[in-house]
Amino acid sequence: MTATLNSLELKIVLLSFKEDNNFILYAPTLDLSGYGEDEVAAEASFKESLFEFLNFTNKNRTLDAELKRLGWENDFKPPFLDDVLQKNTYLAEIVREKDFRKTEKTFIIPLNQ
Repeated sequence: MTATLNSLELKIVLLSFKEDNNFILYAPTLDLSGYGEDEVAAEASFKESLFEFLNFTNKNRTLDAELKRLGWENDFKPPFLDDVLQKNTYLAEIVREKDFRKTEKTFIIPLNQ
């Protein structure tokens, strides 16, 4: 994690899997997903979801509260996946029933001034 005055750089765990005819990209620690006909489209959709999440929470000054609700610690440290797994039925379904791939991606998150 790297922080500046205006932004925070976070590594976010992403799970990718195929469901029906779509590729899904899911971030369990943010409970956000994107989808598309291929992995490129799924990533573009996920980035749009992330942008909308950040835009909404920054505009309403609720980013800290929302991250805390999702299990993040005050220093922008995400919860461990096994902690999320105990509370998130969608993640449990993915782990039990899907052939998924786990990766990490770095995102820059703007901070409120």
